[in-house]
Amino acid sequence: MREHPEIKSELVNWGMELDGKLVELKGRILAKEVVSFAKGTHQVDDKRRLYNGRSDQMLTSVNLTTWVIIVPQRDFAGVDNLVRTMTKVAAPLSMAIGNPKQIIKVPDARSGSYLSAMEDALNLKPQMIFVILPNNKAELYNVVKKRLAVDKGECCHNFQEVNGELPERIIMYRDGVGEGQLKAVYNTELTILTEGLMKMYANGGRSPPLLTFIVVSKRVNTRLMMMKMNLQNPPPGTIVDEVVTLPGTNAVEYFGATWDPNFFVWFHLPPSTCCECGLTSVSSTLNFVQAFIFELVILKPKDNC
Repeated sequence: MREHPEIKSELVNWGMELDGKLVELKGRILAKEVVSFAKGTHQVDDKRRLYNGRSDQMLTSVNLTTWVIIVPQRDFAGVDNLVRTMTKVAAPLSMAIGNPKQIIKVPDARSGSYLSAMEDALNLKPQMIFVILPNNKAELYNVVKKRLAVDKGECCHNFQEVNGELPERIIMYRDGVGEGQLKAVYNTELTILTEGLMKMYANGGRSPPLLTFIVVSKRVNTRLMMMKMNLQNPPPGTIVDEVVTLPGTNAVEYFGATWDPNFFVWFHLPPSTCCECGLTSVSSTLNFVQAFIFELVILKPKDNC
């Protein structure tokens, strides 16, 4: 591009020019994760994949005994094979999957038809609602997603039923937010979320939890390459948090957030996010750059500020 006359001329008109040298910076690679199973442990491979985790018994598992399938009428014939496959795959993991409590057939692809089916399914109070869509249109998908989205308060109550107490710390990843919506998310969503949590915990005689709220940005234009690997992509688990990133403290002050006093995000979030996103056979390089971190808001409930 530096040698192209038209590009060079256009940049000059704007008082700009391309640097002849790429920016060099240091990164680090997380240690390979060791995953515990019921009968031993396994370490991920060089690409941070866990192939042998598909046939080992889980450390703990929850049986699926009460669930509902919502399926288009035209695809109903394939449901039996689906259930058999799920049961077969889950068995080696020490997870039992029973037959669905009900199979609801949807006559058409209208949003209203799916909403009606979801209401019928919710009335059965199942552990899981398995929705099969007739196509990949975003409109119907968004209708299903919005109706079946789990409320944060419901999650906390379910946690309490299983563990006997409410969680002390909550980490929430928020996707689908544009750059121009960040302030609205902070001013509206976080306010509603923290006020609801404070009320819930106060009713239970508990201090409010520490909340880490992360807005996930997948549209990062920065391209990272390894100098010692002939400019190839860095391996999965690579972390870059300097030079090409914005200072975290400046961004947090800009959003008016309060730091968690334990600095959980800086020490624990990169490896935990890598585990959650990367331990699959289709994992790709996880560039946990601070370009991701500077778009998060870390908030303590006001009582602890």
